[in-house]
Amino acid sequence: MIVVGNSNVACLDGVGARLVVQETPADVSWVGALRFRHFYDGHPAGPRVRERFRFGTSGDPRPRLLAIGTHDIFDVGAAVDAGTVEAAIQDLSTRASRFFAEFGAAAVEWGGPVGWIVFPQPSTALAFQRLSPDEVLAMATKVNQHLSELARAHRVMVIDAFDQLGGARVDPGYLQRDAQHLNARGAARLVAAIAGRFNLSAELMVDRAAGAEPEDELGSFCAMLLHAANIAPAPLVDPTLAVETAVEERLREKGLAGSVAVTSDLELVDSGLFDSLDLVDVYTEATRAVGLDIPFDVSLRDLGTPRAFAATIAAHFETPSRADFEVSLAAARRRIPPSAADQAHDRIARLPPERIEAFVEQLRVTLHGVGCPYGAVLMWLGLFARARGDHATAMRHFEAAARVPIPVPIEVASHVASPVGLNGRRTREGRSHVGRRSPLASG
Repeated sequence: MIVVGNSNVACLDGVGARLVVQETPADVSWVGALRFRHFYDGHPAGPRVRERFRFGTSGDPRPRLLAIGTHDIFDVGAAVDAGTVEAAIQDLSTRASRFFAEFGAAAVEWGGPVGWIVFPQPSTALAFQRLSPDEVLAMATKVNQHLSELARAHRVMVIDAFDQLGGARVDPGYLQRDAQHLNARGAARLVAAIAGRFNLSAELMVDRAAGAEPEDELGSFCAMLLHAANIAPAPLVDPTLAVETAVEERLREKGLAGSVAVTSDLELVDSGLFDSLDLVDVYTEATRAVGLDIPFDVSLRDLGTPRAFAATIAAHFETPSRADFEVSLAAARRRIPPSAADQAHDRIARLPPERIEAFVEQLRVTLHGVGCPYGAVLMWLGLFARARGDHATAMRHFEAAARVPIPVPIEVASHVASPVGLNGRRTREGRSHVGRRSPLASG
């Protein structure tokens, strides 16, 4: 199954959970604040969806699900305030009908079904001058009903797990702490609806505790951005300990407990101790113990020893981990002193170039034509720029981080910028010339 769309799809591959269909992990992609007009106005999100769905190909019968509409409804609410709602509805209808026609026609080429997911509309996500939260919900219901009619007219299935077409208000128990996106419980209900609609076996595999659930818009955006850049969480336990424990457990199950000393260099295959199924069990248990979504793009027989197993698993936890970004966010929220995040910021600056490229590309698509409103994200971009020696760009990011709608406190931005200084110059003490004359301090 391929699932593409707005931030709502993160509940199917993120926050410690993953959608598995017919025993195969689904291909889930977040492209940003997707709108129907993005398929026809030159926005990079449209081509990204077509690329992920593999438009122009044939013979790939996997079901394809699209999450879209939430941000279109936000736009309709803004049009109500502006007195242009009739034009906004007409434009939305034209573009949605055009895309659903294209989506439905492509399903014939793919040889598999396609569907549109109606996600719960967060009635308090944005404030409108002329609409109360109840009126936002009523407006969302009408728009979703209209979109569902257009979808069905073009052979696109509609998945409505929370009766949004009927105007139901979603139970807060299904939502994350940000009150906008589905938590694991809500995602499981959605997965059950998907399984029933497509008559497939589907389940939500929870690999880690959902303790890192985003608490607000900033947390949600950053979590999805880090996920898109494939930045892993810190391991829950040491990979070596996890592997050796899994090996000992497997030996016990085979009746060999105590007869074989488990060391890092124990030959698991050449010694005849383990066969392929044993290796799969060890790998599965070890990856679950460290809190890693199980990546099977590896030849287990080529590993051979607990040391090789542990090194392969540890490679998925490259510096920095998500824990470093969470520490940075804690400083940005004034929950810890700026200096308490110094080591985390040093590790963030060492993010591998390919991860930085994925980070920046996702940001480019998500915020196409719009300035980044998140100070923490700008601060990280500053760290990346400083690491490659581009001090002027780094300072621009650090300065902007304290001025955007969701800013980093001035003292945090100044502290993080201080190793660079306004012109990359340092004082004798190793601190930069950031003070009253700094653009940071004048914000």
